[in-house]
Amino acid sequence: MHIPHLFAAAGVAWAWSAYSRQRYGVDPAADEVHTIHTPDGWRLALSRYRAQEARLAHPVLLVPGLACNRVAYDLDPERSLARWLAARGVDAWVVELRGHGLSQRPRWGATQRYGYSFDTHATLDLPAAIEGVLARTGAPALHALGHSLGGMLLYAALSRGEARLRSAITVASALDHSEAPSDFHALLGAAPLVELLPATPIGAALRMAAPFGGRLPSNRLEEFNLWPPNVEPEFARRLHASAFHPVSTPVLVQLATAFEPGGLRHADGSTRYLPPLGRASTPVLAFAGTRDRQCSPQAADTTLRAVGSRRRRLETLEDYGHFDLLIGKHAHEAVFPKVLAWLHECD
Repeated sequence: MHIPHLFAAAGVAWAWSAYSRQRYGVDPAADEVHTIHTPDGWRLALSRYRAQEARLAHPVLLVPGLACNRVAYDLDPERSLARWLAARGVDAWVVELRGHGLSQRPRWGATQRYGYSFDTHATLDLPAAIEGVLARTGAPALHALGHSLGGMLLYAALSRGEARLRSAITVASALDHSEAPSDFHALLGAAPLVELLPATPIGAALRMAAPFGGRLPSNRLEEFNLWPPNVEPEFARRLHASAFHPVSTPVLVQLATAFEPGGLRHADGSTRYLPPLGRASTPVLAFAGTRDRQCSPQAADTTLRAVGSRRRRLETLEDYGHFDLLIGKHAHEAVFPKVLAWLHECD
């Protein structure tokens, strides 16, 4: 393809992505947005959904998944775990990791650039978010819920001996997929191509695909993120048009090790996250959906069984996909009450 054709194609892609964001995009409005900084100088956003008549002694921190921002927890007033919890007495906070949402994003020529890994999120972003919430609430500890990569970060925190977690809830998360089905197995062959780029444009790809949500008889891309019968097309379009950003390439390279025997490795390749989980005493509740093409119940169970805590439980939901557990038609009946009950049980 000639250079002018490349520029023309890029222009069309940009225009289509912009149209998708304008047509279907959402912009959640939290009660408050706080700014915190990581030890290496990145600015992160904490969106707070204040409890109505607080009924828990500890706040809850919600951690989004791979490439995702706060929209995962506040897609719409009808599909918002953050608002649902706040209305029931839970002080809910959503952190956006570096490069996502209202948090600082990499810019060409700036000090803050792509090149950070999963370990960076685990050792700098998540601890800064925990400290930020505790400093602003005065609580000695907090509950945390993480979806997908967010849940992996919670397992990583337990692996590192994080003592400020009152309890942890993981949703569609696992550290070891080596013996379990996942569509990611088929994508591992693209790793050499991915490594040529500083970041993978997941957000742009999903925004361009968003307008087609629910309009095609078979959409494997859509099924990768959700089980279509569980999510109305309008909400699927909103999710894909609003929730995702580029992913730093070292994050993807490190996550690929979760599909090797023994599970996720540290970025330097020296050790794995799974074995130290045996020392964790924090209560853990894990959710998994039988239609999840990314994280199977088998993988979720493998990781949960590695946790040393006596209080651990796996909730497997039939015919739920990856995001259905947060934004599905019946998530507010099938998932949210179990989250709330666990928070009260562990508070």
